[in-house]
Amino acid sequence: MSLDLHGYRVHEAWNIFKWHITECYHNKYKHTTIITGHGKISEEVEDWCTASPYIRYVERMSPNTGAYKVTFWKQKSGYNK
Repeated sequence: MSLDLHGYRVHEAWNIFKWHITECYHNKYKHTTIITGHGKISEEVEDWCTASPYIRYVERMSPNTGAYKVTFWKQKSGYNK
């Protein structure tokens, strides 16, 4: 699954990003690709990832440096009582 944020303003992109990350995590995706291009959003995305409790790791893709691969934390399968 991927998310393309081209054409959005930073605040709009941030809201869409948060929704996308939450959906991916709760649907048990292992990773997603965030496409930003090289504008302002690309300067923000790593901070957004660091602030998310669902994201384990983010890396800029190569050779396409206008995209990021986001890896999620594994969900725990039940509760310890």
